[in-house]
Amino acid sequence: MFLPWSSEHINWGAHSFYAIGLINEAQRWAYEEMVVYGPRPQNMKLLVKSSLINGKYALSEKYTGILRNTLFYNSWAKKYEKMIGDTSAIHSDNDLGKKIKLIPQSDFFIFLDSPEQNLPVLVDETPPNREAFEYLMSWLLLSKEVDILVNNIRLMKKIGYTRIPEHIEEAIMIYYNSQGTFPDLGGLSISNGTVLRFEQYFGAYMKARQNPGTMKEKMQKQFGNTFWYYFHFK
Repeated sequence: MFLPWSSEHINWGAHSFYAIGLINEAQRWAYEEMVVYGPRPQNMKLLVKSSLINGKYALSEKYTGILRNTLFYNSWAKKYEKMIGDTSAIHSDNDLGKKIKLIPQSDFFIFLDSPEQNLPVLVDETPPNREAFEYLMSWLLLSKEVDILVNNIRLMKKIGYTRIPEHIEEAIMIYYNSQGTFPDLGGLSISNGTVLRFEQYFGAYMKARQNPGTMKEKMQKQFGNTFWYYFHFK
């Protein structure tokens, strides 16, 4: 999800920050990539987008001008060149308009060594930031931080979810199994199918424990695509 700050991964770093609405940081990474690798279409395209969002039209003009003189990026450059100085067009654009809405309303220090620490700040700062929320929940699943994950379930309905994704439901069942109670689901509910599958998993898990040598293999065959298997065996 997040690559470390290094010359090896710098060409992708800007895109992760752009995706979650940290436009200034995305622009900085794009510049850093240009310093390391020189001008490339991907860093110039991101500089065009970030400068349009921030109203730095001279910068937008500079890089759309370069891309307009290429064979493969001519039409792309012409599209964004038309938006220079046109705030209405920028706000109406599906991508740029959405990112403008995600820009944090207050300043804070960016975590570079552990960029996942930026996510809770963004979720608290701008609750509609669904991209940051999904990055956060994915990170918590991968890190097996179930207790922290379930505390964010209450936000899901406000963000626009009509149901809880399957792997998050599975994490909730782990919490329920250890605590004996469900967390605040914010008006959403656990599907009956997930509850039934957890009962099946728990029964199979207890049975497989009798033979530790083959336990992992047996559980993988039946439940290898579940968060429960990942939580216990990965």
